Amino acid sequence: MTSYSSTGSFNRGARQGVRRTCDCGDLVGMWTAWTARNPGLRFVGCPNYKDENQDCGYFHWIDPQLSNNWYREQLLALHNLRNGQQNIVQEVGRGQHNGI
Repeated sequence: MTSYSSTGSFNRGARQGVRRTCDCGDLVGMWTAWTARNPGLRFVGCPNYKDENQDCGYFHWIDPQLSNNWYREQLLALHNLRNGQQNIVQEVGRGQHNGI
């Protein structure tokens, strides 16, 4: 399952050689990948990526690739566990979870 989450403003561009704008001229967006292959890695890209006609294809990893498979698996498992617990808390808050 592919998942991305927005991480807010991006202010490291010049220092790391990453552009602040994409080829469209728009400010790039920054997200965190939560895929099995790249858990927790931040990247920037064209904010129009969901629109095939407007996406310029700009993409750049911010973080280096994780070299250890065990670490990748643990990071993803913790992320998924945290998200599962947050979902339960939200359901309890809405009175929709009967198991607690």
